[in-house]
Amino acid sequence: MYRKMLWFGTISCSLTLLLLLVAPAIAAENLTKPNQGMDQQQSGDQSQQALTGTLQNVTDGKISLKTSDGQTKEYDISKEKKEQIQGMGLKKGDSVIVMLDQKNQIVDVNKVGGG
Repeated sequence: MYRKMLWFGTISCSLTLLLLLVAPAIAAENLTKPNQGMDQQQSGDQSQQALTGTLQNVTDGKISLKTSDGQTKEYDISKEKKEQIQGMGLKKGDSVIVMLDQKNQIVDVNKVGGG
């Protein structure tokens, strides 16, 4: 009987230690995933993120966007959508919502408001 209790105690302690070691690693992994200012949408097997901001610059194949946290980031326009997006008449100062694919490329742009 004493051996069974000793064995059970050893297993319980081992599992508790394992949990204490693994839980912080899992929590840290979740903290390092960037998701600030982005909404994630999933359609089929592709994941897209929506990002809202103000256009700072539109060039051939790239868009610079100032986000709500004050950072300006530059994103490539996907090759498939390049002509369509560049034909929208986007200009500096437009408030937009851009959709980013898994490669962080713009696959859609929607103007916010009347502009």
